Amino acid sequence: MKTRLFILICLSALFIACKENKEPVVTEAEFEVSLVQEDNSINLTVAPSDENAVYIAGLIMEDDWNAFGGESGLTSYIEELVGSGLQLRSGAWSELYRDLFWQTKYYGFVAQINDGVIVGEPVVKEVLTYRPFVSFAVESVIGPVALSDNGLYAVGNSESQSWFYDVRRDSITIVQGLLYDVADDGTAYGSSGPYPMIWKDGNATDVTGVPEGATENLFFSVTPDGQTAVGYCMLGSNDMRPIIYRNGALSVLEYGNGPDGEPAQMACAKGIGSNGYITGYILDATYMEVGCAWTPDLKFDMYPSEYMVWNDGFAFWESIYGGLENFISPNGRYIISSRTDTGDDGWGADMYPYIYDTETKEMHDVPHMGYRPDAVSSQGLLFLSDTDMGYSSQPYVYDPASGEMSTFAEYAAANYDYAPEGLTMQGSVVGVSEDGKTILSGHAADENYYTVLYFLPR
Repeated sequence: MKTRLFILICLSALFIACKENKEPVVTEAEFEVSLVQEDNSINLTVAPSDENAVYIAGLIMEDDWNAFGGESGLTSYIEELVGSGLQLRSGAWSELYRDLFWQTKYYGFVAQINDGVIVGEPVVKEVLTYRPFVSFAVESVIGPVALSDNGLYAVGNSESQSWFYDVRRDSITIVQGLLYDVADDGTAYGSSGPYPMIWKDGNATDVTGVPEGATENLFFSVTPDGQTAVGYCMLGSNDMRPIIYRNGALSVLEYGNGPDGEPAQMACAKGIGSNGYITGYILDATYMEVGCAWTPDLKFDMYPSEYMVWNDGFAFWESIYGGLENFISPNGRYIISSRTDTGDDGWGADMYPYIYDTETKEMHDVPHMGYRPDAVSSQGLLFLSDTDMGYSSQPYVYDPASGEMSTFAEYAAANYDYAPEGLTMQGSVVGVSEDGKTILSGHAADENYYTVLYFLPR
């Protein structure tokens, strides 16, 4: 009997000991996370509901966030940080992160940690290192030319020299040669003179394979992924041919008849959208510059032919669509250029902008004579100048859906409550990002060309 009682006492003591050695239950804390952006600095503040809660916190730049899969990969990312020995914290904490990338999204995070394991769900907040605009002038009188589709890079040129601007680093690089467009990864495309040129991180590469005898060759435009570029090669004063560069090979685009059914004299590819649609122009049998396009499968498309008016009695075009200056939206849906009306007597030359929808095959004539089309957004907005040459007095915006025309200042204020103090909106828009929120513009003053990047609130 004593033996049985002794065993029971021992088992009871063992049970009590096990209860005493059991790991304490960790209470899940709540965290208030604050991100305050000022210029290109962000202050991250964490306030836990439990002062004894142990946690890890930090800031993640959007490139890294996207690389590990965003919220779906956040837990694994935090566990790796904990495993690497990143400092754990408790109590209220604040950190100021300085000299960050401009115009870049950052994610502040906090996760409670117990014995190397995340407790509950991480808390995440995001903020953009935003500034409303940036303005600069580059010596040697160089004006802006193009903006990347993601709005993070811009290029400009004049004569034989160019500049490359990195929005996030707020840095300008002078480049020998002419840059005409830039992909989303910062690779710029243009010409070294004899050859089309690709420029990346300070290194220029000539693209060979141009037709024999070509003396002037360049890339005008590139897709955002940098996979396809278009431009022209010049074999003589009246022998210009459109070129395309993809999969590492250069070739000449095929083109056919003009709007009158006669073979085109020559052709040029000016722009390409992310969907592969290409815009350009031909010289037709009457030696008039007429807009044209190539579909994503590279079929020649003389889209203006059904809209142009031919005067058979006097043998001239009364209405001509397109010319040397024509542009395509970042997504490749819209093409813009100018329509020239000479009238049935051939006298005068009234010019009007137009926009062509490559999806619906619809033409929209803009009823504002004398305004020059400069750029078109993927949302179908036209950016116009109030002069046929040179910089405009200020940018104008036309919306085909409503038929409304306004200054860029009026448009930005009405749609984005955007009117930053100290900013004077002037000049002509030369590029717009895919989301329509970054606008590249230029104006002339003080014997120099100034570049302005407008960043509309997201």
